[in-house]
Formats: sequence, structure tokens, C-alpha cells
Amino acid sequence: MFLQVSITPEVTSRGVNRAVMFELVTLYRYSHLGGRLPAYDGRKSLYTAGPLPFASRTFEITLQDEEDSLGGGQGTQRYAIAILSLVKYLLKTCY
Repeated sequence: MFLQVSITPEVTSRGVNRAVMFELVTLYRYSHLGGRLPAYDGRKSLYTAGPLPFASRTFEITLQDEEDSLGGGQGTQRYAIAILSLVKYLLKTCY
């Protein structure tokens, strides 16, 4: 299944995007993702072997910022991750 991902605030680094998605999967794989282990391209696309238990959903996570925490700063950043199943969306708009 193909899904569209949007991370806010927007991040230009694929490494940070992947860290955000890794944290999301770690926290919500069994409780909200139906036990699925998605594959992420580091930008806007997420793939699963089957459907997720929702058509769209927004998650919030907090990541530890290693560089900031080493310098004595707050060391955390909050992210909102919106996931949209394009297959279900496209089917709804076609019919």
C-alpha cells in the first residue's frame, strides 16, 4: 500500500526524517499501525505490505536532538506526522 507522509515542521534532512519515522514506528507499530512495519523513502512516501487500520491520521512525537543536548540546550523537538492513504483517497474522489 502506498501512503503519503507529511512531517511538520518541515525537515530537509532525510536522516532526521528517518529518525522521526523510526520513532513513530517504535511507538505506534502495534497500537496504531496494525502491526505493520512500513518502509519509508525519507521524504514523502511510505509503503506497507497491506492496509493500515486508518485512511488518514496525524501522530505527534518528540525527538531528542543529540546536537542540541550536547551543547546544554533543551534537546527536544516535537513533530507532527500526517499519513494519508492515497489509494482510499483516490477511490473516494473517483466515485
